[in-house]
Amino acid sequence: GNYNTSNYRFTAPVDGIYQFHVSLYLQHTDHTDASAYAQLRWAKNGSSDNQGYRLLMYSDHGKDDHNHTDMMTFSLSANDYVTVTLDCEDQDVKYYGGHCVFSGFLIG
Repeated sequence: GNYNTSNYRFTAPVDGIYQFHVSLYLQHTDHTDASAYAQLRWAKNGSSDNQGYRLLMYSDHGKDDHNHTDMMTFSLSANDYVTVTLDCEDQDVKYYGGHCVFSGFLIG
């Protein structure tokens, strides 16, 4: 495939429009933290615009689980790459990689 598990990048093999999907399972673990958040950042070739950021959760009511899905479409040239990263406010948000999915495909 075109997804590199060492650098977490999808590299486009040919020019085209690509659609990507991510599904994340997160948990807010602290009952007392009033400001835990997590946000998703999509990037093309290492940079993202304002639409590349998604606030996934902002929790102020104790321990709870969250399942989030998101999609993004990019116009890519051959050898362009896409990454998606998760930014959590602190250690009160846990990411469960075994319950998460990333996929992408050429749509045109």
